[in-house]
Amino acid sequence: MLVFKGHMPFGLHARLTRPATYITFLREPVDRVISEYYSILHHRLHPQHRRMQTLSLEEYATRTPHHNVQTKLLSGRGDYPDFLAGDCNDETLALAKENLAKHFTFAGLTERFDEGLAACKLLFGWNIARYVHFNVTASVRPKKNSLPAATQALIAERNKYDVRLYEHVKCAYADFLRPFGDLLREELESIPSAKALGRVASALYATGSAVRKAIIRAHSAL
Repeated sequence: MLVFKGHMPFGLHARLTRPATYITFLREPVDRVISEYYSILHHRLHPQHRRMQTLSLEEYATRTPHHNVQTKLLSGRGDYPDFLAGDCNDETLALAKENLAKHFTFAGLTERFDEGLAACKLLFGWNIARYVHFNVTASVRPKKNSLPAATQALIAERNKYDVRLYEHVKCAYADFLRPFGDLLREELESIPSAKALGRVASALYATGSAVRKAIIRAHSAL
């Protein structure tokens, strides 16, 4: 099995010479924007780091062209090289939903990641021996619910198509998982053992992940 991973727009299958399918995990849109803002704010290698020092979270959410990015990516309608910029409308949302229905074997939610990982193990026969949770902004960003309601509402309105897409997937998620029944629960129970690495192995694995992310950020800054 050949796997391509990363934040990429829909449409890669059209360039392949073999059958392909997609999987994706959607993130709660307001939480995603908060995380994105603080990630850029605290990572010096990011191309927008210096600019972010002058913007509040509210200003960033209002001004960035990178709004509704999940809908844009899943629609496959973005323009090279910046697939996250540009307009987003009802047609973009409809196309994203259509692509999910026609081309995606799995669409999950990041806040239920382990459950989604268990489902993917069943769908694709994956054997996951090692798994380390890696969150780069957890220690430097506020929780969504700690922010003013007005700030949350502003971000949600600016990303209203992502909100609608997220709710669409969330509503269908339980029905998608139901046929797996006890098999899903068994796989979910096995995942903690993949996380239970020794202290040294866990540190090495997490460090390797951090180095890879740093290299990617450095490459983006060039």
